[in-house]
Amino acid sequence: MQKTMTTKTAHPEDLTRRNIRLQKVHQRRKQAYRRLCLTCADLTNTCRSLQNQMDCQEAVIDYQKHLLARSDDHEVFRRFFHLFVERTGPLFGVAMLCDENAELKLVGRFGVPVPDGTNFCKTIAESMVPDMLERPEVIVLDAFDNIEKFPTDLHRFLIGVNVMVIPLMVAEGQLIGVVVLYRKGEQPFTDDDIALAEMIGPPTAAAAQQI
Repeated sequence: MQKTMTTKTAHPEDLTRRNIRLQKVHQRRKQAYRRLCLTCADLTNTCRSLQNQMDCQEAVIDYQKHLLARSDDHEVFRRFFHLFVERTGPLFGVAMLCDENAELKLVGRFGVPVPDGTNFCKTIAESMVPDMLERPEVIVLDAFDNIEKFPTDLHRFLIGVNVMVIPLMVAEGQLIGVVVLYRKGEQPFTDDDIALAEMIGPPTAAAAQQI
């Protein structure tokens, strides 16, 4: 006897419920994939941040080793500037130390590709001294947005200039000098720049004081 096979026709309501279940499964998969992507991105950013911190710490340790072999103020601040250029790119600046009369005197100026004139960079630094004395911590500002802090004859040169003030303190309340760095062309200082300045300021001050 020959057997015949019969097929069961799916009811429209069954197909609808099946499609709804499949859509929900697909949505859960998409949500799980998005969470996985976000987790991977967070892990990547965290690893990158940790690596940057380790690189910075290594650079600071190497910098402190160089300070032990310093011969004079010029060597200290040459190394200071060189580290900043290596870590953050081209910039300009000036270093000033207190003399026996507690007056700030220029001990070095620097810049890539070449330093600015002595009067120009010294005037920028001296214009920032009042803020630094009032708030002896790393200060970052847009020079043109704070044009009132600078002499009138300097105003036309300050468009696009960003300034970082780094107090040189061997201990709290013991200010021995200041380094003022600045960039041109609307290139702001970053949080990493500030963190680097905060780390190397105290050892630089200690090295300069001992010379």
